Amino acid sequence: SFALTPLTLGDPDATAGNLEEKRLSVRKGNPESQDYSSTLLLEGPFTMHALNRRVQSKLGSTKAPLRIDSMAKYGRLSAGEADLVLRLHTPGYREHIWDHLAGVIVLEEAGGVVTDQDGHPLDFSVDRDLPSSVKAIISSRGGSLHE
Repeated sequence: SFALTPLTLGDPDATAGNLEEKRLSVRKGNPESQDYSSTLLLEGPFTMHALNRRVQSKLGSTKAPLRIDSMAKYGRLSAGEADLVLRLHTPGYREHIWDHLAGVIVLEEAGGVVTDQDGHPLDFSVDRDLPSSVKAIISSRGGSLHE
């Protein structure tokens, strides 16, 4: 797992010997469960919200989605505070690698999964943008929720 060591500016006790370590881990519970009624969906402002609603409906989730963007979505998933991020962007848009790379590493180290719409890992080696074949990015705590 990945260790996050926070520092508070101006805190005289924030020295290497006095820091409390917090281990990041995706949401606990049975990731193989087929009950998704309490699934918390995170979504950014630049996604296809109507399509997200259809996915949420198929999951049977009764929780209102939380709109959040930037690396914060990966942080919330990594800390176990959410279950799923669907980045279903508009046609023709290409995702920038810098919007995802660091968050993907943190989430995967915490036990989560990130793939494109076909279940393939994201390829950050092609260009400054993800390939045009990437139509969606799905990030989750893994298990049957990601299948």
